[in-house]
Amino acid sequence: MLKSALGAGLLNFPWAFQKAGGVTTAVAVEMVSLVFLISGLVILGYASSVSRQKTYQDVVREVCGQAVGQLCEVCFCFNLFMICVAFLVVVQDQLEKLCISLYETVTGSSEGEMPYHWYTDQRFALFIMCLIIILPLSIPKEIGIQKYTSVLGTLAATYLCVAVIVKYYLMDSHTVIITPEHSQGSVWALLTAANHIHSASPGVFGFMTFGRAVASDILMSYPGNDVVMIISRLLFGISIITIYPIILLLGRSVILNLMLRIQRRRWGIVTPSFESRCRVVLTVIWITITLLIAMFVPDMGEVISVIGGISAFFIFIFPVFTMQTETVTPRISLRLTAVVGLQQVWRMSSGNGTRRKVKMQQFNDVVASDPETQTEIQGLFSKVRTYVKPSNGEWRIPDPNTALRHTVEERCRLQALKVSLNDVKNQLSDMNVQVWHQHTNSTNRAGKVIAVVRSAVNAEICTQAWCKFYEILGTFNLLPDEALQSGELNTVHLCEAPGAFIAALNHYIKTSESTRYCDWSWAANTLNPYHEANGGSTTIADDRLIANTLPWWFFGSDNTGNIMIQKHLLELKAFVSNMRRVDLVTADGSFDCQENPDEQEALVASLHYCEVTAALLLLSPSGSFVLKMFTLYEHSVCLLYLLNCCFHSVNVFKPATSKAGNSEVYVVCLNYDGKEAVRPLLSKLIRNYGPHLADREALFPNKLVPESFLKQHDEVCSYFHTLQVETITENLRLFEGMSTEQRQRLDHIRDCTAHEYLQRFQVSFLPRGRWVSRNTVSPACCSVSGGRPLGQRKQTGSFNERRELQTLTWRERIERGFHATWIQRHRTEAGGTGCVLEGPLSEYHVDSWYVIVGAALPALRNSPFCEGGLLNHLNEALMDTGKDWTRAPCCDSCHVVCTASILSSVAGVCDFKGDSDGNRKRRQCMVFGSRAVWGACESQIEDLVLIFSAEPSFPQRGCDTLHDGEPLYQQQLLGCVVFSLQTLNSGDALLLPLFSALTRVTAAVVLCLHVCFRSVTFRYPPPSGVVGTVLVCVGFRAEAAARILPVLTDVHNCMSQLLKEVEGKSESSGWDRQVLQFVPMEELLTGGLTEFLWTMNSEIIQQKLHLLMQS
Repeated sequence: MLKSALGAGLLNFPWAFQKAGGVTTAVAVEMVSLVFLISGLVILGYASSVSRQKTYQDVVREVCGQAVGQLCEVCFCFNLFMICVAFLVVVQDQLEKLCISLYETVTGSSEGEMPYHWYTDQRFALFIMCLIIILPLSIPKEIGIQKYTSVLGTLAATYLCVAVIVKYYLMDSHTVIITPEHSQGSVWALLTAANHIHSASPGVFGFMTFGRAVASDILMSYPGNDVVMIISRLLFGISIITIYPIILLLGRSVILNLMLRIQRRRWGIVTPSFESRCRVVLTVIWITITLLIAMFVPDMGEVISVIGGISAFFIFIFPVFTMQTETVTPRISLRLTAVVGLQQVWRMSSGNGTRRKVKMQQFNDVVASDPETQTEIQGLFSKVRTYVKPSNGEWRIPDPNTALRHTVEERCRLQALKVSLNDVKNQLSDMNVQVWHQHTNSTNRAGKVIAVVRSAVNAEICTQAWCKFYEILGTFNLLPDEALQSGELNTVHLCEAPGAFIAALNHYIKTSESTRYCDWSWAANTLNPYHEANGGSTTIADDRLIANTLPWWFFGSDNTGNIMIQKHLLELKAFVSNMRRVDLVTADGSFDCQENPDEQEALVASLHYCEVTAALLLLSPSGSFVLKMFTLYEHSVCLLYLLNCCFHSVNVFKPATSKAGNSEVYVVCLNYDGKEAVRPLLSKLIRNYGPHLADREALFPNKLVPESFLKQHDEVCSYFHTLQVETITENLRLFEGMSTEQRQRLDHIRDCTAHEYLQRFQVSFLPRGRWVSRNTVSPACCSVSGGRPLGQRKQTGSFNERRELQTLTWRERIERGFHATWIQRHRTEAGGTGCVLEGPLSEYHVDSWYVIVGAALPALRNSPFCEGGLLNHLNEALMDTGKDWTRAPCCDSCHVVCTASILSSVAGVCDFKGDSDGNRKRRQCMVFGSRAVWGACESQIEDLVLIFSAEPSFPQRGCDTLHDGEPLYQQQLLGCVVFSLQTLNSGDALLLPLFSALTRVTAAVVLCLHVCFRSVTFRYPPPSGVVGTVLVCVGFRAEAAARILPVLTDVHNCMSQLLKEVEGKSESSGWDRQVLQFVPMEELLTGGLTEFLWTMNSEIIQQKLHLLMQS
């Protein structure tokens, strides 16, 4: 680009000198501008080294943030667009001169005698040139030949410099007017464009040749029959034609990347055909518009003025933004401030960045002083054992016919290790788990790594899992060379919630030299935290990453995300089929085994088998696989042997950031042989795939596992057994008492380990704008309660105390639990009045709503709109009592909201504006409920006309733990809403009884009411005869309802159709499928809806538990 643009800019230099007011003024201004330009480059150079970005717009985006980065991209794109216009104007001018010179040479006539024909018009010739030459050169995705043809720009520039100087000295006389005509007001914008492309000699001699008569294109000032300048015109014409596609490519890439980001955010993938269509359309539009402007704005000076003004942003404004935003140490800040002082007298601010640099410096000063400490720290990062395959090739995949046919045979030595380890762990059974965790955290050598990484490098979702995976990435060559060389990396992450592996990989890719420019695509799977049937003990409720990246997460057609279902595995294979190859699969799955720690390996065995099967199915040849495992004494033996047969290298690794007292290890498998070798066995594994894959027969009989492998495996198990036993023993010893010297030594080692982690793995700072998540959606886990993750029960007491707690009744567990006081208190006043959804909601996207139909919910075990511990208490109570709580008598000590107060509050906020005669306008209030309950107060509310309709029927007996998830109840509830939206007039009100809003469907119903009404609140405890709560909706907006009614009608019809499918079936068969969601989770988690539902559901559950406790 520079080679060709250099010459094109020289054409305008003499004209810029004329606009500046002469040679002296122009050269002076140019020298001052040079200072500005150099100082800006110094600032940008420093910002580039800190942000580790290599392009102008990337530096600005990285340092100044997304908003300034987008402004820079707009200016960058517009500047390139106008440069393209300038190029076409230059070509058009040269075509005109060439046409005239050819006419004069061939006919011998003068320019004034030249007849006009449309086909001789330079604009027609320019159109043909764009159509035949420029368009075909510009459409390809990559333009490589221009790096050779662009040398014509250098040749043209050199030729022009010599020609202009020679022409000046060959002139007969130098009597042109060169006195100033213009003030310096517009000098800066004009010379800014010139400064981009250097060299004052053509400007000086060109201006002195023609003076104030110089044209904006210097070649237009020379006669058309001048052979020397005809050659120059040809050189410039060819060079500009070849450089135009490069300029177009740069500008198009900015717009195209934006379109692809939007497409990927909306649909999850970007197909090659979509990219190709967008590229062609953008190219045609770009060339068409620049061609039209070049035809109808023929004055080169006007175009150059625009380019110069925009270019000023790149010299003056963005570098200063960069300096103001980039964080620097005081010393460098002083130097750069001196440079900027030459440019503008603006104050520089170091801000928080200085503190961050100081923190980094403090950790850099921590060095292990004695050899013993150094050895201990190095040992933390060296806990790895690698299997070595024998050269005779005896480690081969056994005959598939022998797989899954023989009973499990235990190896005596490994069982002895298991018994030994359990004996040591049993010493912890009476330890209070919270006290013990606090102690082991303080003795954990790598305990400070997470805090240091979080503060020093701005890691996204900086958890222990993040640090462990970054350590794995820094220890092994996990990313295949083939992927890095091709610049395309595709990864799949199983059992990934909350997404720390993805965040760590993103950090590694964005900050490492070898991967920074990789085109990375990823897909992930985990148990869906929004699926109401997923249990709290197996589902991670932390959705910080999931909520903002939902299109990249695969939950299967049943929407559960359960990787242990065969259909789900095959659907996942289809989901990632758009990836050309899969280079890396990670599997970080586990269950909560703290209630049965002795059998952790057996509990997770089937999950590990499913994860390995999925990896072997998904991975491409030479790919890598990372699997979290625990002890390797039983089912894991055959699994490790299988992995050794399928991969060139298998390593068992205990990261330094993995707590040394647990059994967790990571199996790192490198260089996959491919599916062909394992295909017969893989087919059998898929046929037997499921949650009981490892519960029955052994994967292989012991006799088919070579003794050479078993010997190595025994050594691996012994090594990690020793490490774990030594750590637990040390922690027990230190728990009894720790001297001041021991405490100081431990703290020193912890500081040195954190320093070693940063240095060893070269962890660099990553700005928030480069994170995976843009944080546009508030995750359910942090929407309320000050960011406390929801749905997770912390372990309390000792192991033996927790086992005793399991033998208690549900009442006794509540009385001993955290919620006891809150559940048992009596309600003394009405609730819900202060919790209001102010509407109507305007930020919703009904066009993007879609229906998810999945397996019918057997029970509600989880909800993003309720605290998990409360829901567990309620489910236990309902299952243990076997009572119909809806018929339980009211508590005499609790306040009950009367219907009169609800109707009075509705009348108090309704709009009764009168007509032109001053008469008050009456409003309707649709009440779903019994006239016997609500009608007694009707005469007391003069301006409110009550319309009664049947309320939804409560969930059937036997569906207690379904709550509002029963399909029939949801269908009737939505039917009530549809009916009310069709019936009400603007300004009317609605009273709707609600059982609860724990499911996504019911939450979406509340959102729809939020869209259609000015305010939505609830009243609790509800009037006698009403179960759950009453939604009070005031200020109906008919125009808003009209937008969503078609969608709600379709959803209601879908629900009705699904209910018809079960008609005629036996009562025991129940529902097979139901609507699980019809509003995207991104919208359900936006605004104040989550907190509203959280508060309402908590009050409803408290009421239910309170009545059950009283009964």
